[in-house]
Amino acid sequence: MESRTMRGYLPLMIVPIFAVLINLTLIPFDQTWTLSDWATNVVLALVVTMVGGMLARRQQEIQEALADLEMTEKIAVLALESGSIKRKGGSEASVICQTFFDARAGLSLLTLARTDMQREYLAGMARTMKVIEGFTTFDLIAYQAWSPEGDWVAYKEAARSLAGDLRLRKERCAQELQGAVAELETTLEGMLMLTEPPNVSPRSFMGYFASGGNRIRVSLNWDLLLDLAGEGTASINMSNFGMSQVCDAEIYFTPWYQNGDGVETSWSDPGAAALSVIDASERVSGQRQLRLAQIQSWLTSQSDGTCKEVCIATIALPEGKRLVLDGNHRLVAAVPLLRRGVRVEVREFLVTAPLSDDLLPDLVHWQTTAPS
Repeated sequence: MESRTMRGYLPLMIVPIFAVLINLTLIPFDQTWTLSDWATNVVLALVVTMVGGMLARRQQEIQEALADLEMTEKIAVLALESGSIKRKGGSEASVICQTFFDARAGLSLLTLARTDMQREYLAGMARTMKVIEGFTTFDLIAYQAWSPEGDWVAYKEAARSLAGDLRLRKERCAQELQGAVAELETTLEGMLMLTEPPNVSPRSFMGYFASGGNRIRVSLNWDLLLDLAGEGTASINMSNFGMSQVCDAEIYFTPWYQNGDGVETSWSDPGAAALSVIDASERVSGQRQLRLAQIQSWLTSQSDGTCKEVCIATIALPEGKRLVLDGNHRLVAAVPLLRRGVRVEVREFLVTAPLSDDLLPDLVHWQTTAPS
């Protein structure tokens, strides 16, 4: 801050020196200044310098105060927008895009404010970007709720512009703030790496299905899946479609197993056989059957009589078959509805990868290579 102040004073400080140089150039012409000339010109120049310096400093203080005021307002705006994004669950891309624009507006004032205010603004912006990151980079809400043509395009353009403005401001920020700016750059780079539907980012898929109530309960090797995706040998795609008859579900298999006697068993049992979704709807019993009845009731609880959407995660098997990783109960519960002629809307996240029991132990029951 002091260096910026001195740069502002420098032109005024040169005035007395310039006056002396003028006097020296007049010596050969016998036109040197008298004592009164010196008193008039140099002293006046010094006075002008002092007054100008005071005015410049005052102007800078006003500029900093105005910049601090504007940035304080932007911090509050970003905090309010973070709350709005949380309440809406990240489902409205327009709110996130507006947040990006407001963050850019704050960045335009960044280097005009005091260093402490710059630090506070960058911290507030980082908190907001982490909220957005949670609903994009590490969740599937954007894939489920945003339109590919409108929302995704607007999101990418707004994020790209914000990242560009941040790079421009980085060079002019104090050295002690470079780390904070670098962290923001990393967060924005992660957002820009998101793939657009129907392709799904592996980290978003993992963020949604690796923990919490939606977690995949089979022993999927997440680290290996991410490595395979990074190598380009694994991919995840999203599709939306409707089932209207039982045969539409015949390609899906559960990670539920029965032995030759029809008794439920583990995947590791030498006599274990995976149940198809259709078989499971007829052959399971006990607590699992009660659970299916509850889910079926939930699926048909809408006031208009339609079936709720069934969201599933699957992995591709040979011959076009699918092993259901998550959503087994929902899909099995939907089979009796299909028998009654009820249309079931499905959102499927399909993993395509080389199949081995290193990726998922259950795959020992299937071929070791997935379809291309």
